[in-house]
Amino acid sequence: MASYLWPLRLAAMFLYIYVVRGGFLDGPPALLFCLRHAVYEYMAAEKIIEQRRRRRGPPVASALLHAPNAPSFASCAGG
Repeated sequence: MASYLWPLRLAAMFLYIYVVRGGFLDGPPALLFCLRHAVYEYMAAEKIIEQRRRRRGPPVASALLHAPNAPSFASCAGG
């Protein structure tokens, strides 16, 4: 699971598919495929990060806004 969060995974997968596996021999359709696969890798990593954050709970700012004794900023609107 940690390999999904490797910062260079997107570029490494693109180079592996396009260069090592010979995708460049297929022309523009292979380039498009490799770029889309790289975007997929990015989205998968983002989803894993999002799920880990949700397991930890809401961010501190969100928790403060929904606290029972949080100050109301509606009276500061000047109206």
